Amino acid sequence: MNRFLNIFRHYPVSLLTFCVILYLSLYKPAGKSALMMFANMDKIAHFLMYATLSTVLWCEYYGSHYKVKYWRLLLSSLVLPVLFSWFMEYLQEKLTTYRHNDPYDLLSNVLGVIIANIFCFFVVRRLYGRRSKKKETR
Repeated sequence: MNRFLNIFRHYPVSLLTFCVILYLSLYKPAGKSALMMFANMDKIAHFLMYATLSTVLWCEYYGSHYKVKYWRLLLSSLVLPVLFSWFMEYLQEKLTTYRHNDPYDLLSNVLGVIIANIFCFFVVRRLYGRRSKKKETR
């Protein structure tokens, strides 16, 4: 139970981002969306949502861990968002009648995660340094 509470304490923005993506993936838009300014604009939205999720996970990981374990960081910022993305596409197909499972949405999501991880490896890692200033709490 304590480990579960630590996730809420160390990753609040990431959890909020997961919830926002969950909501945006399953809500029913009111008619034709006026936000669609050009074809395939939703692919850019998918890319940005999952790139943001991975970036937030990187930042919160660095901010809450004293010693960086890259296998854990990659598991949480690369594998977890990709699995979540696949799961959301599956839920759209099974739980809604107004959305469908689009492989190009999934591809956009995965590209967003990969590009964000490459960006974070070079930028966020240098901003936070090799070690965070905050000591890890157990």
